[in-house]
Amino acid sequence: MSDLLNSVQQQFAAIADINSLSCCVALSGGIDSTVLLHLMVQLRQRFPQLKLRALHVDHGMQPSSGAWARDCQKLCDALDVS
Repeated sequence: MSDLLNSVQQQFAAIADINSLSCCVALSGGIDSTVLLHLMVQLRQRFPQLKLRALHVDHGMQPSSGAWARDCQKLCDALDVS
């Protein structure tokens, strides 16, 4: 994951006004979006001015979808992500 983090960091470093940058991760609770959230948290450590949020939408299409929403909230709480 360090190669991916370094690649994303280079892209962020190229942004002229990083101080006003805000990112929102669409967090489903699946592996892809969870890895992306962790990557963005690491990036926020390198760019503390980065405003990071996560968004989860519970469509209620699965019986366990409420548990996914709670798991996403717990993860965000642990990572200090709004």
